[in-house]
Parts: sequence; structure tokens; C-alpha cells
Amino acid sequence: MSRARGLEQEWLGPLLVEELASLVVRRARLDIPWEQWKVLPRGHASVLWALAEASELIARGHLRRALVLGLDSLVGRPVLEWLFLSRRLKTPEHPVGLMPGEAAAALLVERETDARRRGARIDSFVTALSTGGDTCQGLRLAATLERTLARATRVGDVYGDLNGEEARAREWGNFLARQPAGSALAGARHHWPAESLGDTGAASGAISLAAGVRSFVRGYARENEILVWSRSESGEVASGLLLRP
Repeated sequence: MSRARGLEQEWLGPLLVEELASLVVRRARLDIPWEQWKVLPRGHASVLWALAEASELIARGHLRRALVLGLDSLVGRPVLEWLFLSRRLKTPEHPVGLMPGEAAAALLVERETDARRRGARIDSFVTALSTGGDTCQGLRLAATLERTLARATRVGDVYGDLNGEEARAREWGNFLARQPAGSALAGARHHWPAESLGDTGAASGAISLAAGVRSFVRGYARENEILVWSRSESGEVASGLLLRP
């Protein structure tokens, strides 16, 4: 992570906890003490990264359950102006770019035993969560996905973070080129939520997870395993597997 990125997280994280987390907890009338609020400003990778941290805390017995929320908007005027001046918007004159969007999505995660004890409906299991950001930028996504796929058997669907920008497509293509013919991804369908909703920033990971889970619930998932991956603007990546209950 660059020094600039580190400084950004130092001031942005506390600000989001004070302003955004406080507003969400108050509006939703959630009885969550402030010392258990945490904001991870890691762009597109935020939700999967938060899910990995929450899962580890639950596994260690420090938490019983966690609410993971992703929300973002790229449609405000200042953001649109910055994207346009940076030549990142998809336009007739610049077809390789993103379409801005906004969204929010939330997931509740807990131990299977606790969920069954309280009679909750289990829509999916989450496993093989992996995060990355230390390796060479061109290999971060590949290394992270390969750690997740090492625990996969047969992936039927992929929900990923392509948004129309060339760098993301190149990284994904480089990863696919490294896969052997008989990999767990062979024959998997690829889904890119940004095609329908636009680039939803930090909410994109939660949307991919929710879409994958709903494919189990509604019966159109191809197999029993779904791969989900996200990539932030600064190169941080995260991935995980959804398993059919």
C-alpha cells in the first residue's frame, strides 16, 4: 500500500465511523455499541475484506455474528466531474470506461451452529476468503484467486468486479491464462453486476455476494460453489467461495 493510501485510511476511517456508521446504526435502530463499529475504506474490496476479518473474529469466539454493509455512490456531481476529467467514464468518444452507479447491500454472518440454534434460514455458507495487496500489482488478483480456488472443487458461477476499465479486464485475463485446462473454473459462467447497475464502488462486493446467494435460493446457480472477487482502485483484492447450503 502506498504512503498516500495509508494516510487516506488514517483520516478517512475515523471520519466514516463518526459520520456514516453513526448514521446507519441510528437510522436502522440497531443496538450495536460504538466500540464494535468498524469501517474499512478499501474501495471495491471493502466488503469481502470486512467479511474476511469478521469471519476470523467469529471463528476465534470474539463475535457471535456480524453485520457487513457496503454502500457507495459515484453519481454525485463532484465524483462525475473527477471521473470525466480522469477519462474514466464510458462515453461515445471513450468506450473503455465505467458507468457510474450507486447502491447499498448488507449481509448477516454467524456460525452455522448459532444460526441453526435460533432457527434462522441459512441461504449460503462462505469459505476460502482471501485478501491480497503485498505482491506485484499484476499478480495480486491471480495470487488471491488461486488461494481461494485451492479449496474449490467445481465452480459453477463467477461474480466479479469488471466495470469496463481496461486494467481490471487485463488482470482477469492474465489470471485466466494461468489456469490449467482442468481447473475448478472450467465451464463456469461469468457475471459482472456492473453491466446492469454500473460501478457501485464499495457496495459492489456486497452486491456480488447477494446475487450469488440469491442464485442458490432461487435455484439457477449452476453448481454448488460460486466464486466472488473484488479489486480496489489502489490494487487491494479479495475473493471467496459461496457454498450451497
